[in-house]
Amino acid sequence: MATNLLTYALKAPLAALGLFTLSTQLVVADGLPKVEASASCPASVNSIGAGAVLGCWCPDDAASGSVWGSGPYTADSNLCRAARHSGVVPAGGGAVWLRIAEGQGSYAGSSANGVTTSNYGQFGLSYSFLNAKATTSACPGNMQGVRGLLTCSCSASQAAQRGSVWGTDIYTEDSAVCKAALHAGAIDAKGGNVSIIVVAGQKSYQGTSRNGVDTSSFGSWGASYMFAN
Repeated sequence: MATNLLTYALKAPLAALGLFTLSTQLVVADGLPKVEASASCPASVNSIGAGAVLGCWCPDDAASGSVWGSGPYTADSNLCRAARHSGVVPAGGGAVWLRIAEGQGSYAGSSANGVTTSNYGQFGLSYSFLNAKATTSACPGNMQGVRGLLTCSCSASQAAQRGSVWGTDIYTEDSAVCKAALHAGAIDAKGGNVSIIVVAGQKSYQGTSRNGVDTSSFGSWGASYMFAN
């Protein structure tokens, strides 16, 4: 089974999972909380209207491109470069979710995460990353009661803690988050940031051994989660 949104987007739609519909083409959806994601991010979102929500994948080579603002960004700013600036994705790339809004009267540049952005005046459209604020928050023990997208941080001690995990790539919502992240390959033993998507429950979950973590099989469960990175 696939381990990230990119592979899912290329091989199989996720409509059956109940929350996200993925395809190899760029798709958007108006409003929250439904987000539709494509395999790869466009260079910019200047041609997409205000109010749209976009989920996509930034590659690990987003090293160039002009960016104006510090969040919100001008709609013609290089999307993945802005994602690096905001801290949503590391240099290795990952999934981003953003909302496109009306333009601002001015945009202030700044330097963050190895990226320097520029000042700009009035511009007609802007965008902000939906998962930007959560990147440094500690992950919860499990995903019970959480819906939609969560970006959080697993420490090395959380990854090493005992905890039960059911499933492979798609996990029951009560599975230990950081232990599942280690199993999925979303982090290593040192920990790191993860983006988690809550999806519909499955009829069954298959346990496996991977990355030093043993997970268990289980039958039907009401909600699940998977890792976007």
